[in-house]
Amino acid sequence: MITLANINHSKDNREQIATYLINHPKDINLYLAILKAKTVNDYFKAAWALEFVSRISCTTLLPYLDQLISLAKEETADQAIRPFAKIFETFVLKHYKNELSQPLTNSQLEAISEQCFDWLITKQKVAAKAYSMTTLYKLGSTFSWIHPELKVNLEANFNEGSAAFKARARHILKKL
Repeated sequence: MITLANINHSKDNREQIATYLINHPKDINLYLAILKAKTVNDYFKAAWALEFVSRISCTTLLPYLDQLISLAKEETADQAIRPFAKIFETFVLKHYKNELSQPLTNSQLEAISEQCFDWLITKQKVAAKAYSMTTLYKLGSTFSWIHPELKVNLEANFNEGSAAFKARARHILKKL
């Protein structure tokens, strides 16, 4: 078992952790429990590991998606919100490319859209907002109300956004 203390920022390190979890999927429950409890120092590193699992094998995380959605709703630490936003973006992109072993349910898609809008309209770091924009844009092909709301939000917050926010918003607005 690989501990959180062994997880760092390097891509190679997180890929090794992800590979371990893909080969030992029962250990994912431990990472989810750590994220829920938030009692371990650097608990957010569990989210980093799960993000890389989603990048390599979303199918491995699919049985845990409802738990991830629930955990994301309660998360306040920037270091964990960014990986959650990336996990949701990855799931949604793979859903629309039919690359998952089973499609996401409408309730999962709705919950992800609600969470992404929450990240978009609250004070979050730009990465979480950028991943949320992409996720919401894709979800707009299923839920007709999303594109108009997304457009209004992006236009309203464009001038206050960082350069990175503006770049992603400009890209999404062109598509809308």
